Amino acid sequence: MSAELRDSLERIARIFVESRRIAQDMGPAAAMHEVKVGAVLLRVAKWAEARFGRAATVSAETPSNTHVLVRGGVSNLERILENLVLNAYEGDGRRAASEVTIRSKDAPVGFVTIEVADNGPGFSEDALGRRISAFATTKTDGSGLGLYTAERLVVASGGQLIRANAPQGGAIVRVTANDLPVYCPNP
Repeated sequence: MSAELRDSLERIARIFVESRRIAQDMGPAAAMHEVKVGAVLLRVAKWAEARFGRAATVSAETPSNTHVLVRGGVSNLERILENLVLNAYEGDGRRAASEVTIRSKDAPVGFVTIEVADNGPGFSEDALGRRISAFATTKTDGSGLGLYTAERLVVASGGQLIRANAPQGGAIVRVTANDLPVYCPNP
C-alpha cells in the first residue's frame, strides 16, 4: 500500500509542476517569439527516436525558412509537438501507433498548419465529441495533461488544435495558426 501511495503522491506532484509550468508559459510575461518551423519538426523527430527508439517521419510542404510567432517561442512549439507525438506513440493505453508523421503545410496561403498523424487507434467518437479537458486520460499511467497542455499553448498563441480520425485509421491532430502570419525571412 505504501508503494501505491508514494506513486500517487509522485503523480500528483508531477501534475502540480506541469500545471504551474502551463500557467507561466501562457501568462502575460510569455512573449511571442519567431520560430523556424522546419527546425522544430526535425528536433521533435529526433526526440521521438531517442525516447521511443523510432523517429517520427517529417514531411514539410512549407519553405525551409518558414517562421511563425509562438507564445513562449521554440520551447513551447516543441512541447506542443512532443505531447502530440507522445500521445500517438502511447495510444489509448491498450493500443499505440507504430508510425507517426509530422507535416507542415501552408493552408491557406499565408498561414501554416502542423499536423501530427499516426496509425494508432485514433480517437473514440465520445472523445471527439467532448472538449479537451485537464486530467482526462485513457491511460492508466497518464496524467491527462498532454493534449490539454498542447491545446492551451496553441490557443495562447492565437491558434487552434483540431482532432480528427483519418479515413484509413489512426488519429490526426492539426495545429493551425489562424491568427498568426507566417513569413519567410531572407535565408
